[in-house]
Amino acid sequence: MTLKKLLLLLLLIILVTGVYYVYLKSKIVDQTPISITDVSEESPDSISNSSQEIINKVPYKLPAGEQVYNLSHGDKVVGPRAGKISYNPLPIVPDRPQTITVTFPQTEKVSSAVIFIDTDNFEGQKLNLQKTNDSASNIWAGTWTPKDTNHNRYRVRFYFVGPAGTYNAVSNIL
Repeated sequence: MTLKKLLLLLLLIILVTGVYYVYLKSKIVDQTPISITDVSEESPDSISNSSQEIINKVPYKLPAGEQVYNLSHGDKVVGPRAGKISYNPLPIVPDRPQTITVTFPQTEKVSSAVIFIDTDNFEGQKLNLQKTNDSASNIWAGTWTPKDTNHNRYRVRFYFVGPAGTYNAVSNIL
């Protein structure tokens, strides 16, 4: 094979590879990019409407029945530190009671525990938790009957007050 033929073959390979690359790149460019705001640094209310619409289209179903979650906290957290929270049942259904139970370690001093719940159409539904009668435990519980659904929004804010201060945290379930 002569040098001229070898150069032509190399040029042909480069040309075919380049055309294929441009073709693949155009397929990717034609797709509309999706951008979702990093909600870890912003409140859920500050998400743009278009991002919220994308999030709402993602099919997600909460697990049925009672769900129990273990909690951990950093050294700088003030107020009573809960060890476990239970939602029974986790998904809310209008006119069906839900019980939320918070278990604190025995060493935690808790003077009050309040939860505010945001659902699809309601904000700030208050649930006062009461300490259970069992003196050997440090369990606080409350039951409420929702009048709304949680298809698109289900957020819980915790306020636990004790001698060490007020624990104030948000849990975005949906």
